[in-house]
Amino acid sequence: MKLQEETTLAEELVRTHGLQAAIKASDNANAQDLLGDGAAASKWRRVMVLISEMQGGIGLGREYNDAPPSPDERRPKPRKRVLLTGIVVYANGTYSFDCTFRNLSETGARIVVGKSAQFPSDFYLINIRDRVAYEAKVVWNNGSEVGVTFQKTLPMSDITDSSLIFLKRLWLSKATG
Repeated sequence: MKLQEETTLAEELVRTHGLQAAIKASDNANAQDLLGDGAAASKWRRVMVLISEMQGGIGLGREYNDAPPSPDERRPKPRKRVLLTGIVVYANGTYSFDCTFRNLSETGARIVVGKSAQFPSDFYLINIRDRVAYEAKVVWNNGSEVGVTFQKTLPMSDITDSSLIFLKRLWLSKATG
């Protein structure tokens, strides 16, 4: 099914049965009740994604494309979903703990840390796989997840400054351990 056909179907479904009924059907995975043609689950999921995207538009006096941009669209570079090992480091290497990268771009990341993890708003973040450290700054923090922006990127191979050698040591201990 083409995107235009799915969009038309989603709009018709909402017009015929109402937004709330369409959303309720999606919550209950009850596609056949509303479509009446035994539509495949994948077709239904695509239609429901379109309906959920339209929630702010249909019946509320706004056009479909008038919704505010998502946080992803406000970022300077798109982020990729990842699952990578990292290390949060601060106080010149005195303190460090493991973290997990959940998404990553050239300019920032979302990392997962322990719920009780406390660290300053400016710190170093080591990406083990990519052999790079970032000077990072916290943009948002919701407890176990933290959004950061990168102030500077430091490839491990380029670190020669003796005041930053602790980053190489920490990376090496994790990469070989």
